[in-house]
Amino acid sequence: MATLILEKIALEKSHTEPVAKPFWQKIQEIGAQVPREEWEKLPTDFARNFENYMYGTPTEE
Repeated sequence: MATLILEKIALEKSHTEPVAKPFWQKIQEIGAQVPREEWEKLPTDFARNFENYMYGTPTEE
């Protein structure tokens, strides 16, 4: 009897708990909402020359 109750609880729980999306899929969905023009404004080296973009220090090659 206890096994049957536990199986029923597990079945109900599996139907009520949504499966979380992987974080990379969430990132892709957020990125897909950003217009192409905005992506083109990003520096091509991303964070490599962060200090230059923020503080005006010499850039790295």
